[in-house]
Amino acid sequence: MRIGILCRSDCGGSSHIAVETAKELAGRGHRIHLFSLHPTFWLDGNCGEIVTHTVHQESHRGSSAMAESADWPQEDRENIIRQILNVIRDEGLDILHVHYALPFALVAAGIKRRLQNGRPLLIATLHGSDVSVHGLDPSRNRLLSAALKEFDALSTVSRNHAGLAKSIFGLPAEPVVIPNFINTAVFHPHGKIDLSPKPTLIHVSNFRSVKDCPGAVRIFSLVREKTAAQLWFIGDGEERKTVEDMVSGEHWTKDLRFFGLRRNIAPIIAQADVMLMPSRVESFGLAALEAMACGVPVVAARVGGLPEVVLHEKTGFLFEPGDYAGASKALFRLLTDGDLYRTMHRASRAHACQYGIEKMILQYEMMYGKTLGQEETFE
Repeated sequence: MRIGILCRSDCGGSSHIAVETAKELAGRGHRIHLFSLHPTFWLDGNCGEIVTHTVHQESHRGSSAMAESADWPQEDRENIIRQILNVIRDEGLDILHVHYALPFALVAAGIKRRLQNGRPLLIATLHGSDVSVHGLDPSRNRLLSAALKEFDALSTVSRNHAGLAKSIFGLPAEPVVIPNFINTAVFHPHGKIDLSPKPTLIHVSNFRSVKDCPGAVRIFSLVREKTAAQLWFIGDGEERKTVEDMVSGEHWTKDLRFFGLRRNIAPIIAQADVMLMPSRVESFGLAALEAMACGVPVVAARVGGLPEVVLHEKTGFLFEPGDYAGASKALFRLLTDGDLYRTMHRASRAHACQYGIEKMILQYEMMYGKTLGQEETFE
């Protein structure tokens, strides 16, 4: 198939999934065109068989990689529409698959108006803020509700998010659920099964307010009242300064480490003992899945799609949002019970392996084929 994938350029989970999907589909013999505003954070220059198209040639890395605005200037939207139309004219596309509704649903709707009919058929995968933030904004909700009804198929990443999307946008049916995924050959345990002498908690995010990075610090401070531990942060964003100000002067500041933005995070996660996710909103929780694939149990807020990813008392613990005392108690239990930790280490890896990239890409292929009315069998 000839597939166009349109995604954000930044370091977020939606762009990571889009790029990995593009790479895997290209490896399976499909012709892939990847469209983005800037060169994507998750491509390191080795594009393989993927043909990349960007509006701006300068790299979208450094501080600008932390969060790409959903509000593109009209000129940028028109430029990316023009690029996609040129590919359709010169080579043809069977599918245009957008990851993230804003602004891409509006871009896809603009393409459909210009083409009137025929291919490419339009597919959208709804990620976190699409529904939980933009969908709750009345003016954006009206735009998105109308635009999404123009698509030939919709998917999203968790059952929770599918139900929420149907309700908020008034969709005739829930989107198809195709969970996020990991490459289990990249995210895997590095031979460590026991707790470290000084256990390491790790938090991975884009430091947006919905990730509640200050909450991670508050939980850590409660844990430190009972046992020695250290806290690592991977990522960067708007709340990093808040976190740094919070920990300034604390006696345990030396036990915090900021790794900043990284593409290859698997070796760092595999060295940690527990993943900490106090998020206020999560459509899925890709960082949790990455941790479990490395054999790292997760202590996370019971929000959104996280309960579908983290199995309470099997691959980690769930706590009510904002219950930092409850989270610290769960962590203390996990960090002081070696048998429990080893059991959760093994269960985490086994559960995460059910979300392998090959299985999920096959589901995308099947959705493409069904949308196109094809009876192909993919393996």
